[in-house]
Amino acid sequence: MLTFKEKKEILQTRLLRAQSLTTAEKMVGLSLLHKVDDRGECDVRMHELMGLSGLSKSGVYRTLLTLSGKIQLKIDRKGCENKYSFYQWRLI
Repeated sequence: MLTFKEKKEILQTRLLRAQSLTTAEKMVGLSLLHKVDDRGECDVRMHELMGLSGLSKSGVYRTLLTLSGKIQLKIDRKGCENKYSFYQWRLI
């Protein structure tokens, strides 16, 4: 069984090495991984993602939508806060 730190490092490496992802997708993905908990989930506000990734609000939104398809990022919308889940977290 891998530790939290090992899982996080594996996903970070996979994101960085993924040739199918754009730079913006990598930045948003890494920003989400920066805030991930031990279940592979994170609660991050849009403004925080904007600050971490350096993208505009619409840029972050579009990037999240493409990431949901490319890396199977699950997005649960609840009011002002969204919950993001990495499907791969459970597989490694």
